[in-house]
Amino acid sequence: MANITPDQQTEITFISGVTPQGTVAGTSFWTWNRPSNPATYNSFGSDEAKWGQPQAGTGGTLSIAFAPDSNWSDVEKAGFTAAMHLWSAETNITFNIVGDIALADVGIARTTDKSAQGGIEMLDPGTIGSTHLGQAQNGSITIDTSQFGFGPIGAAFSSVGGYPWETIIHELGHVIGLGHAGAYDAAGSDESPQLTAYDNTAYSLMSYNEAPDYSSNFVWGVSGGLGRSPVTPMMLDIAAADRIYGLPVGGPLSGGQTFGFNTNIAGDIAKFFDFTVNAKPVITLFDTGLNNTLDVSGYTVGSTLDLHQGAFSNVAGLIHNIAIAFGTRIDTAIGGAAGDDITGNDDGNVLMGGASADTITGGAGNDHIYGNMISTAQGTTDGADVIDTGGGGYNYVNGNAGNDTITASTGSNRLYGGQGNDTIQVSGSGANHLNGNLGDDTLIASGGNNEMHGGQGNDTIHPTGGNNLSLGEVGNDAIWVGAGLDTMTGGAGSDLFVLSGAANSNPAAWDEITDFADGTDKLHMEANGGLPLVFHAAGSFGDEASAAAYAQATFGNATGEAAALQVGSDTYLFYTIGAGSDAVVRLDGVNAALIDQSDFVTGTNHL
Repeated sequence: MANITPDQQTEITFISGVTPQGTVAGTSFWTWNRPSNPATYNSFGSDEAKWGQPQAGTGGTLSIAFAPDSNWSDVEKAGFTAAMHLWSAETNITFNIVGDIALADVGIARTTDKSAQGGIEMLDPGTIGSTHLGQAQNGSITIDTSQFGFGPIGAAFSSVGGYPWETIIHELGHVIGLGHAGAYDAAGSDESPQLTAYDNTAYSLMSYNEAPDYSSNFVWGVSGGLGRSPVTPMMLDIAAADRIYGLPVGGPLSGGQTFGFNTNIAGDIAKFFDFTVNAKPVITLFDTGLNNTLDVSGYTVGSTLDLHQGAFSNVAGLIHNIAIAFGTRIDTAIGGAAGDDITGNDDGNVLMGGASADTITGGAGNDHIYGNMISTAQGTTDGADVIDTGGGGYNYVNGNAGNDTITASTGSNRLYGGQGNDTIQVSGSGANHLNGNLGDDTLIASGGNNEMHGGQGNDTIHPTGGNNLSLGEVGNDAIWVGAGLDTMTGGAGSDLFVLSGAANSNPAAWDEITDFADGTDKLHMEANGGLPLVFHAAGSFGDEASAAAYAQATFGNATGEAAALQVGSDTYLFYTIGAGSDAVVRLDGVNAALIDQSDFVTGTNHL
């Protein structure tokens, strides 16, 4: 679970009235001496209470009924019922709706007093510091639905900024034992100053402080004449309720859920998380299980998604409007048609961009990352994606179409550019597999032991460190010798092999070109950039060490010298990379007598 900050812990305790140790808190909404401001607190008793057993973290059940003289419509009842089911999906509380209000623990009534109120009315109080919490006996919810914002209940989320939904979820929060996020209430107390910086509706809909009014980090816009409101319990509300009742057991949010487009969430709570219904969502995602997905594929405006617990995402043109609850794992993100910015967590994710240019960053887990979620087939329309595997792990990346940039600094990775002219770069000590696929690709490795495939097109393969297997494959490729031990195969086409000035200078170890074709492929000496003076020997040598001794005796101190010497059926090409420093590359199956100055070029452009 993500670390909860001290101020967030303060809020959770204040809202729930229960300490992290499961005792009745001395400073909470339930010990506040109303309406004191600055706030003072009762040191003797607390109005904190819960349904069910009086121990923190234990489930509760209450019966609830609609007042018959309130003439609640089916739509209004369905709205209340969905809100109850939402709370039950996110904490271990059960609402049993009964027909006879005289038999109910809680009644829901319509009033005409211009207010909305809810809570526990009778309780057996607990003692501050005790693990024996207060016990609820009965309660009520009363709402004047004629007041702007308190109705229409059960209407679209776009109606009055979603405030009717926030209202009924807030009042149900009071019924299950939650207080406000600061020392204020409807009796005229001032909600300023905030209890903490988290005393706002982005973190708790039990707060009176609308988040967009307190921070430019939250931009939710206006709908139906009112600024948008949260329409689910937010992350601190959920944490507070779970401190009282514990996590839900099973239920519709217990693993394998898709939030957003293509949702598979069951029951009447689906609407809260279905972006075809709740199109401008201000919500918190909660789930107790694994393999959950955030799908924003239906949006045509770019999203910024962060899959970390306690983080916010920008969706549907709003800013910081979707949060992820503490303890909730979102394992898959699916982007939309515009350019998205997607950041994974450290649990091992599937991260999928869309048809435009996306920026995708993995985490410390084992990630699968795709530049375009529409199809992994090459040729699909796609933008120029920027993909970073992030903090390590064993990762698979496919840029799909577009001119992509893919980087991996740690871990062992399989990186595929897909269609387009891609740049793939790895560093660190991992064992990586790079494949440019279609297009004119650039593959760079500065460490590790790597297998690098250019694929189709005129590719550039440039290792600067590590021991690498470099395969140009189809096309006219340029392949560099790096500082480690490299094996190079040009493949079909006219290939250029660049003999790096930073190449391995151990005369007892050598790089290898497996398919050098004299007259078709070329060599370039990077140390001097010009055409070298090429030496030969009268005969062949029995081993590389003898050839190396000959070359070293033959070379002067110039950097433009090479010796093509026959050892068995292969040519060992010794070349100078600095004063007194030589390197060697073996040309498999090549007659040394054929290697002369015409096999060298002065530039590193593709042939």
